[in-house]
Amino acid sequence: MKHLRASIALHVAVISLLLSSCVPGSEKRVLETHETLVADSSVGFNFSMHLSANHLYMIYPSLDALSLNLVSAEISSDPLRPAVNDTTYLDRISYSPDIDENFGSHLFLSEDRLHHILYIDRESEESSVLKWLSKTDSEENWWIDAVPGFGKPLVARADQEGSLQTVIAEGSTLSLYRLTREGHPEPKALLPAGTLRPRGDVSVVRRGDYWAFTVYDDISKRLYVIHHLNDKLEAEPIYPAGAVHYSTIVDGRLLILLFQPAQSSIALLDRALIHAEVRDQQPFDVKSITLCEGTTSVFLTTYKEKRLFLFNERVTNQQDQSIYQLALLRPESAESKYEKRILVKGEDQIQAFAALKNGDLLYVLYLRGGALILLSFSLAELEHSP
Repeated sequence: MKHLRASIALHVAVISLLLSSCVPGSEKRVLETHETLVADSSVGFNFSMHLSANHLYMIYPSLDALSLNLVSAEISSDPLRPAVNDTTYLDRISYSPDIDENFGSHLFLSEDRLHHILYIDRESEESSVLKWLSKTDSEENWWIDAVPGFGKPLVARADQEGSLQTVIAEGSTLSLYRLTREGHPEPKALLPAGTLRPRGDVSVVRRGDYWAFTVYDDISKRLYVIHHLNDKLEAEPIYPAGAVHYSTIVDGRLLILLFQPAQSSIALLDRALIHAEVRDQQPFDVKSITLCEGTTSVFLTTYKEKRLFLFNERVTNQQDQSIYQLALLRPESAESKYEKRILVKGEDQIQAFAALKNGDLLYVLYLRGGALILLSFSLAELEHSP
């Protein structure tokens, strides 16, 4: 495992791409960040990052080995500089190097130190198998179960008995199953055939007993909230864009940050969270956040009651060259004004990223030039820097 640990100069640029007026200023500011190389080449697009206890779990598909791999990082001793462990080879997941956009897509869950991974293994051109890996922290090896003939797992949650509630996408049908070790998958709920065909990001929101997810439909070209209410699935269309999006719950409100390619902009959808039937839901307030191009990932979090917006983008320099960067917007004193900070910048495309907040630290796992890199920095330092 190779490690890159360096303080990186953070460039502060004034860019006229903001719909909301950005605070002017030309001086550069320095933020201490740290980078660790997780995988050096041939990483597929469908990677993820998760937090459980004092560990980060990073899962990615290898285009060379046609496998699904796991890397963990311990963050208790020095959270700003995660100690990355060796790569664990989980499983070969394709019989052929001719892979599609779903290659390596997976789900990771962690409940009471029991970890689960769900993914599709394409064993041949004619057959695929849904595989379920599980292990505790004390076990060395993963237990494996296989369910032939199932489609792509979109979202899942674990219950106290160790079974999984899992939504499966098969064509344009979404089905909710209960997976157990003891028997066949038990069907629980169904969205009828022809309802929607998922494409792009799927984002889960949970608050107590409330469980829902957001997904973009490639048929109607709309973003949906899929509610799990009263042992059934209900689909609520909400917006005509959002294949690239991120959803979360903050202060009792459902927030959805999304990229609009037709408008080359990022927007925020915002409404009160109501545990009720779809017909009782209120419309979203829509707020323009910034103009941008080439965005493939977005992320929203809060720090000290301020909303922070993270996204990747493509800009053009004075030599008419494309520059790719990872940008963070932080509100200034006026709510409509943002300070923009560039965390990563270069000529190589940032293909995608995943992010999560742990206390006052932000971790960003990003893919660039086939390499997977973990970036970490302190939001407290960001907040108090001059």
